[in-house]
Amino acid sequence: MPGQADSGFTIEHVLNVFRNPALRAGLINALLIAIATTTLCVIMSLPLAVLSANYRYPGKQLRNALILVPLILPPFVGAIGMYAVLGRYGSLNTLLGLGPIDWFGEYKFWAVVIVMALHLYPIIYLNATAALANLDPALDEAAENLGIGPWKRFFKITLPLIRP
Repeated sequence: MPGQADSGFTIEHVLNVFRNPALRAGLINALLIAIATTTLCVIMSLPLAVLSANYRYPGKQLRNALILVPLILPPFVGAIGMYAVLGRYGSLNTLLGLGPIDWFGEYKFWAVVIVMALHLYPIIYLNATAALANLDPALDEAAENLGIGPWKRFFKITLPLIRP
């Protein structure tokens, strides 16, 4: 019979997502959260990866281990921790002497983005560190010999090579 849910392969369910305003708004919201989370993860993990791959300093092994802690923690542990910091009576409000501001209640979108980024940035960190470790240092040295500054070398040579 037509209209039954088990009538075979159909794209009708996907089209219903775009016809329904509530579902369409949810899809757009999920897309915006994904874009903002990915951007924040890259902003957080890329400098850490460059520091890890290009420099030696005391405590480097400990820092690398601490960076990867979010990978072994369940996501709800990070969410509970963030609520303890950013909640209505959390550490941030107490430390700054603010009133009971509910950061999660007022800034729901950004609270979700921050919690997700703090849980997912180690994935980009690991990929970026591996890509930076596999770069040929001769390319960077040649650009340095030609007088190109460190920022321009990073954006014109290093970043395009690790982008894939």
